[in-house]
Amino acid sequence: YLEVLSPYIDKGVVTLIDWPVENGQLSAYRDCIANYSEENNWIGFIDLDEFVVPNQFDNIKEFLQQYRRHAAVVLYWRYFGTSGILERNESNLVVEDFTVCWPKYANIGKCFYNTDFEFDSEYYEGRDKYLHHLFWGRYKSIHFPPVNVFHKHVLFNDHCIPSSEVPVQINHYLLKSYKEYVDRKTKKGGGTHGPEMHDMEYFNYREMRCQSVDYHAYKY
Repeated sequence: YLEVLSPYIDKGVVTLIDWPVENGQLSAYRDCIANYSEENNWIGFIDLDEFVVPNQFDNIKEFLQQYRRHAAVVLYWRYFGTSGILERNESNLVVEDFTVCWPKYANIGKCFYNTDFEFDSEYYEGRDKYLHHLFWGRYKSIHFPPVNVFHKHVLFNDHCIPSSEVPVQINHYLLKSYKEYVDRKTKKGGGTHGPEMHDMEYFNYREMRCQSVDYHAYKY
């Protein structure tokens, strides 16, 4: 990863922080919020197998300008499977190799947090696992829930989806090829979510629901 990131680090575009903490995803999010909120307008919680794809915009900054009055915005996942690939050349682009996906968007995704609002750390005591999926902010002691990409508030995991045409999506390549899944997922276990997160039942459930295709990422 250093070979890929070094040019961006040298230009000051990327700040790389080693985080040798077992199951340290959520503690890393908290550290980022605490130390980098002052120098950023927005913070997105995005994993390596997730790609933000603006559909009706050319870039994510243009999209986020519409949400400056909100504490956070939820971008929905579109789950991608193996596209029938057992083993692939891993030097290829993920977004080109995998195009077969679930017909519908998931009712879960990732948040972009508006740093004009405070991070409500007390609210998330014992609820950290929801932080990056349903991010609440605070302004002058008032709590604000996230909105989705349709400007609709997301409360108690209820989602108002007035259209199937989302302006921005997150392509979630949670399986990749069959060999990649077996080598990297089932062998390492389930991490914070337990071993069932990465067993073959998990694989089959998600793979067998891939009955559509999505080429939104191809414009990039």
